Amino acid sequence: MKLLYPTSLKLDVNSIDGFSVALQPYDVKVPIPEEHIDAEVLVTWTNTAENLKDAASRLKNLRWIQSP
Repeated sequence: MKLLYPTSLKLDVNSIDGFSVALQPYDVKVPIPEEHIDAEVLVTWTNTAENLKDAASRLKNLRWIQSP
């Protein structure tokens, strides 16, 4: 399972090391890169409305969206 988390969020990724999740950081100021559109989980934080709309239309495997 691929989880995208924004670089704008302070996250201790080492605390979830060992779980069956592939953690991928992304920049909220640009659209999510093509190589990450297969993500199943998207953590949002300080994303623009435009980037969220883009993510909703391109990330077809999303199963969970988390907004802290």
